[in-house]
Amino acid sequence: MTRPSRVADGADPTAPPLSYAVVVPTLLRDTLADCLGALAAATGPPPDEIVLVDDRPVPHHGDLGHPLDVLGDLRARTTVVRSGGHGPAVARNAGLRGVRRADWVVFLDDDVQVGPHWCEQVVRDLAEAPP
Repeated sequence: MTRPSRVADGADPTAPPLSYAVVVPTLLRDTLADCLGALAAATGPPPDEIVLVDDRPVPHHGDLGHPLDVLGDLRARTTVVRSGGHGPAVARNAGLRGVRRADWVVFLDDDVQVGPHWCEQVVRDLAEAPP
């Protein structure tokens, strides 16, 4: 991925804001709604994109309704891609290919619940990352 053009302290005010995407591969486990709900509730700049990768061999349309609903306003930034049940590596790569405009990509497993300040911590960490 490309290096963002802004750092946390002493940032160039004319630089574009740091952008990041979150990719979540899933087999639609029961933990997915909690994962997405925690992401939606985290403080700080939200991800510019969320790519949810359905890695079930035979997805059933409509099954993602509740997990997507918990995203609230972030639902409009969310894309669902399918990877056909080929495992986590293929699902992560499919998610990465689904990202359209972010400088950085962060991967979350569907059983992870991020902390309440996760988004602001991610942005700070990425802004401080070396090129």
